[in-house]
Amino acid sequence: MRRALTVAGFTLALLALLAAWADSTPVASLLETRPLAAGAAMAAVGLLAWRAGRCGSTPAVVVGLGVGFVALVWSLQLLLFAYRTEGLIFEDGGARLVGTLYLPRSVGPHPAVVFLHGSGPARGRAFASQAKLFARHGIAALVYDKRGSGASTGHLWVPYERYAGDAVAARRALAGHPAIDGRRVGYFGHSEGGWVAPLAASESGCGFLIASGTTHRTPADQVVGESLTQVAAAGFGPSVLARVEALQRDLMTYQRGGGARDGLAADLEAASAEAWAPPAELPDRLWPLEEYAWWRSVMDFDPLPFWRRVECPVLLVSGGRDTRSNVRESQALIRAAITATGRPEVTTAVFPAADHMVLEWPLGGRIAPPRWPDGYPELLVCWTLGRTGLPAGPECEGGWQDALHEGTRGGRGADGRE
Repeated sequence: MRRALTVAGFTLALLALLAAWADSTPVASLLETRPLAAGAAMAAVGLLAWRAGRCGSTPAVVVGLGVGFVALVWSLQLLLFAYRTEGLIFEDGGARLVGTLYLPRSVGPHPAVVFLHGSGPARGRAFASQAKLFARHGIAALVYDKRGSGASTGHLWVPYERYAGDAVAARRALAGHPAIDGRRVGYFGHSEGGWVAPLAASESGCGFLIASGTTHRTPADQVVGESLTQVAAAGFGPSVLARVEALQRDLMTYQRGGGARDGLAADLEAASAEAWAPPAELPDRLWPLEEYAWWRSVMDFDPLPFWRRVECPVLLVSGGRDTRSNVRESQALIRAAITATGRPEVTTAVFPAADHMVLEWPLGGRIAPPRWPDGYPELLVCWTLGRTGLPAGPECEGGWQDALHEGTRGGRGADGRE
């Protein structure tokens, strides 16, 4: 019985430490770990203290109590001092958008960042880990459920101009918040959000703009490029690649409303039985044309004209293993579009072992838990601090810029500026 109590207490203490640590990792986007850390730490300390009082102390109990107290202090610091949250609801285009604002504990008004979603249904919690990172360093962060997702109302499948309107409304809501400096509100767009962010910035302006996993391509060209990249990575040669591209192009002609060529439906059905079908991600049939209404509204959206209108500092971040685009080509072309006016500053970074989400998977494949690449959190924080006028912390004095060496950044300046 005494051994079981000791093991249980020690296990709870280790769980509390792990939960407290997870709050500063990508795991924080999956669940709220701070209450878990505090609860497990209190249970561990209580259980081990009771065991020591009833049965006497042992070295294992003493160590367990020490670990439990460390976890308890850490978890309480996270709950009481690291950052705070409050709900924020705003409206745009007939939709009620429900968000969470992560606020620093320091005295404001604070600069802030609005996170913009990737494609499909998306909850604000997907950005919780980055939001907490910013809030810990004096930068407020707003995450919200995408329209038609989670607690937000409205239709999910709308043109990018409507998503951009939601982003502008979010920025406007932050500008009216007493804890926020409305002149220093920026956007962070990931994936599809990398198309929406320059569109929103060209409409409302921005204090700064961060885009991760974005591309210079239209959505239609990105789909074709991703399909070819995945088929090539699966080991198939030029003849298969040519067939995949031809099928994708014919399919998109139909999706645009241009009519289906003779035999396209049969060719798609036959292709679905080929060994290269899974990486090609082609449909096995033609759906009625009305099923493609939303896709038709966005598939030829060209982001480069909107990047040319951006007038705030820009950070472009990508993973080197992103299969959705040639990331270095995309960064170069977006950078060229932005700097054509001679005004904005552009910083680029590619983390070679990271994927589209700018995550690394140390256990291989997509086996959890993922981790951020070395230098990525510091890059986000230190770059943003420098563009919002906040003093840099100790983490900005170390070797975090080493992650940007050896061709992974652009560079006239030591921080990767172009």
